[in-house]
Amino acid sequence: MDPDFFPVSSSDSEECQLRERSRQIFDITNSHSDDSVIDLCQTKPKLQFEGITAIVKNMMEDVSTASKRVQVLMQQRTAEHAASSIEEYASSSASECPICREVLFASEACTTMCGHIFHSACIQKLSECKRTKQVSCPICRADVHVGELITIKSGLPEGTSLPSSQQRNDKFGISKERETPLDRAITKALTAFSKFSKEKNMFQKSIAGIQREARMIILEAKREAKAAKSEYLSRVESMKNKEREILKTTSRIAEREERVVVSQEKLNNDLAICAKQKSDLRAMEETLKFKRKEVEQKSRELEEKLFDIAAKERRLVRLKEGLEVKSQVYERKRSQPSMPESPRQRKRRRAESEIGETHTVQSNPFPGKVRLPSAVNRPPPPRRAGQKQRTSSTLGLLSFAPKRGGIQRPIGGVAQRDSKRNRI
Repeated sequence: MDPDFFPVSSSDSEECQLRERSRQIFDITNSHSDDSVIDLCQTKPKLQFEGITAIVKNMMEDVSTASKRVQVLMQQRTAEHAASSIEEYASSSASECPICREVLFASEACTTMCGHIFHSACIQKLSECKRTKQVSCPICRADVHVGELITIKSGLPEGTSLPSSQQRNDKFGISKERETPLDRAITKALTAFSKFSKEKNMFQKSIAGIQREARMIILEAKREAKAAKSEYLSRVESMKNKEREILKTTSRIAEREERVVVSQEKLNNDLAICAKQKSDLRAMEETLKFKRKEVEQKSRELEEKLFDIAAKERRLVRLKEGLEVKSQVYERKRSQPSMPESPRQRKRRRAESEIGETHTVQSNPFPGKVRLPSAVNRPPPPRRAGQKQRTSSTLGLLSFAPKRGGIQRPIGGVAQRDSKRNRI
């Protein structure tokens, strides 16, 4: 195609970009191996369901945009298609209208979507004969709509001129004065349209490949979406189960915390009670220590009193024995006949009476009883250093007396010891 024939516009640049992209997809679609597809898949990580949906949506938008652009391009190339049809009919022997069989000039011609050229007046008359405006092409029997008829004047842009060939003018006897700008543009339009037809076929094939690829991607996306949905539902179910378990665990922890709080309060109360009891026990211990000291002091006093009582008891026993001896002597004397008292007996009796008087004159702790001699009323010996304290027992206070060293012995033993001391 001559680059000076059509001006370069934004639609042409978009068309070039679309062709390049379609060619890449077409190459991938028509390849015998899936290496290119695998490479494209491996270049990016596996997308999630949302990303796949967005990609499919973008591809569908691209396909719809490409379809719209194809329609625009088809409409833009309708004039070239009509010019090529006119040139074919003009160069062939059948250069007449198929309806009226008259010579077909470009200024009076119109073309249909199927590519055949007729007189515009003939098509109008043919459509008026029928009730509907839809007629059939006399050549290929394709449906022809009157609204879809394209006249050459309206199909070409203003200011374009198509030079006619000298052979066509000679063949039909057309002079140079009758040549129109359309006739001069037909020659250049034919070459451009043939190239455009090839590109259109390639573009249609690429569009079909894009559609197949889009369908495959959509199916794959649906499968992945279904798998992702099932996985998502399973995850949601597992999350719900975990949430239920967490709620149960939380309730158990709350119950345990309540129990711990109750037990803590109980423990605090017990600790307070124990502290109070401890203070009471300490006070009681101090009281018991004080009472123990008092008891020990009283026990010492009682031991001393007990020792005094035991000594007095021993003295009383001895006095009793002496009185029994005297009573026996007195009974024997009474039973014997009376004899004159010798001076020696009289002297002895006087001495005994004097001794009895001296004992009665001294202070007697037991009134009405005779006090023993001073040798018998000797105080107990002092306690040695290191000797254990004498403790009184509840049993046998009067029948047992403490000994040096803390060992108790009967009163007889104490009496024997005191008698030995008196002898010494």
